[in-house]
Amino acid sequence: MIENLIFWRLNIYCSKLKLRIANLDNQKMILTAKNRIQDFTSRGWWGNDTLYSLFEDALAECKDQEGLVDPENRFNITGDLPKRLTFHQIHETVEKYASIFYEYGLRRDDIVIVQLPNVV
Repeated sequence: MIENLIFWRLNIYCSKLKLRIANLDNQKMILTAKNRIQDFTSRGWWGNDTLYSLFEDALAECKDQEGLVDPENRFNITGDLPKRLTFHQIHETVEKYASIFYEYGLRRDDIVIVQLPNVV
């Protein structure tokens, strides 16, 4: 059900609202001043890890371990039974939706707003 809902919402945004996208001329999106980045990096507070690189590390180490577990009351939220996903299943799901977004023309550093329930 949630996959259908995501696709439906994506379809609505793309076809009816024409997905208002802020494309930053293919430049890397940086939202923090360079001097602040340098300061935080030199103090060791920031590194080069990204959310995705941290996920890739977890995937390599914990491929078949559970990474996401739904709340027991998921049925009350979405009408579906609670789900559990391994890191490998999470990776497959992320790649699936990344492909859908790509097919609709979204590219690196495009900005998209999606509202979803806090469930697997």
